[in-house]
Amino acid sequence: QAGQSLLQSLVLPLPARLKPDDYTLQLLVYSPDTGDPLPPNAATADNPGLLLGSATVLPPKAPPARLPPAKLSFDYLDLLAAQISPSQLRPGDWIHAALFWRPQAHPYRESYQVLLQLRDSTHTPQVEWIFPLGGYEYPSGSWLPEIPVRDLYDFQLPPDLPPGHYQLLIGLRRSSDGLPIPPDWPASTPAALTDLQVVP
Repeated sequence: QAGQSLLQSLVLPLPARLKPDDYTLQLLVYSPDTGDPLPPNAATADNPGLLLGSATVLPPKAPPARLPPAKLSFDYLDLLAAQISPSQLRPGDWIHAALFWRPQAHPYRESYQVLLQLRDSTHTPQVEWIFPLGGYEYPSGSWLPEIPVRDLYDFQLPPDLPPGHYQLLIGLRRSSDGLPIPPDWPASTPAALTDLQVVP
C-alpha cells in the first residue's frame, strides 16, 4: 500500500571470477511496462541508481572446485571462455568482451597486453585494439595462481568499416618489450576467437 515500508533481505553471491577491487552497490528499479530503469532524484550519468554503499572484494581463499577446459593457452595463462556481444553490428558500434582467464601455478610471472584484431573475409587485418591484460589496477603479473579472473573490454568499430563477415582474433604481448606470446595451441598467433557480422 502507498506509504507502507517493507524490509527485504537480499543475498548477493559474488562470482569467483570477479576481479578484486573497490565496488559500489546501487539499487535500480525498472518499469514493468517498458523495462527502462526508473532513476531516483539524485541519479547521475555515473550513478544511475540509488547508491546503497561500497564494498571491497578480496581474492578468494581457494580456487573453484570445477572450471571449464581451456579454450586457448598462452604461457601459463589459460583462456577459459570468451563472451563477445553483440555478434551482429554496424560500423561505429561498440563491442563488449568478457574474457575469463586462469593463471596456472608457475614460478614465472609477467604482465601482458591483450591484442584483439579484426580480420575480414580475406583474412586481412582491418583494425586492432591493445589493452593491458587485467587493466592497470590488476595487471596479469599480480594474478594469483589458479584463481580465475574476469577481464572486461569495450572497443568501438571504425565508422567507415565496410559491411561483411569478420573474425575477431586474440593474442598476447609482453608488456615490457612488446614480444608476441604465441598460444600453445593452435600454432597461429593471434588465434581465432569468434565471428562477427557487420551490416550496413
